[in-house]
Amino acid sequence: MQVTKATEMGQKSKQEDFLLDVEINIPFVSQGSGRLLAVMDGHLGSKTAETVCGTLRETFEKKIRSLEGEGFEKVLEQTIDDLSRKTINLLSGTTLSMVFLPKDESCAHIGVLGDSPVVVLDADGQVRKSPLHLAGYHFDDRVAAIKKGADYSNTSRFISFNGYALKLTRTLGDSPLSSVINRNPDVYTVDLNEKSIVLLGSDGLLGQVPIEKEFYSRWAERMIEWASQGDDADRLVSTALDDLKSRDNTSAILVKLDFWN
Repeated sequence: MQVTKATEMGQKSKQEDFLLDVEINIPFVSQGSGRLLAVMDGHLGSKTAETVCGTLRETFEKKIRSLEGEGFEKVLEQTIDDLSRKTINLLSGTTLSMVFLPKDESCAHIGVLGDSPVVVLDADGQVRKSPLHLAGYHFDDRVAAIKKGADYSNTSRFISFNGYALKLTRTLGDSPLSSVINRNPDVYTVDLNEKSIVLLGSDGLLGQVPIEKEFYSRWAERMIEWASQGDDADRLVSTALDDLKSRDNTSAILVKLDFWN
């Protein structure tokens, strides 16, 4: 397995992206060994993202122990639920996209909250991309937020409530918007083989464009193509900043399974 990581501030005045890449080794627990990867993209300050980054590993390991045998979807859901409880009163917010690669299984367990993309070249050679929890992109989330009392602007594609506006429909933190945003992640598992690629990024990696479904599909295909041709995380971040004109903090974790050992 080859893992590369990169992060750049872009045109922002401070860095609010956080990356996590750690080995998990829990003795005497089934599927307790592997690699945990995560991207957290903060907004309105870095406190929530930093808190999640600093407590994710411990929280995840506790859930693996307490939920042994109950499946990784439940582990991911309850890990993110615990992190939500820890950050519920924080003004700042963050996305969270996390991937666990178990050592003895050819698969990726994925949990996503927000718009930090996860793209996988799966065992069948198909490009699988995570959902984006954006008010202008995710119709069901937008409708749910409006039903809870949020306003939505077709121009900005933001939801607003209680004097605060946000483009995301699912986050951690963001206490003023707690009554209208969704704290539940999308969790799923993707089968892998020795040719698989896994990419996690902050939304800066998408570039400075309105995110439409057609663009997102093309972008995911191109990222996997470039990675297959030899690009590492640093090169993909540079492409987002230079060619896709991203102005945001831009980060990536890139995993190539053909280097597994």
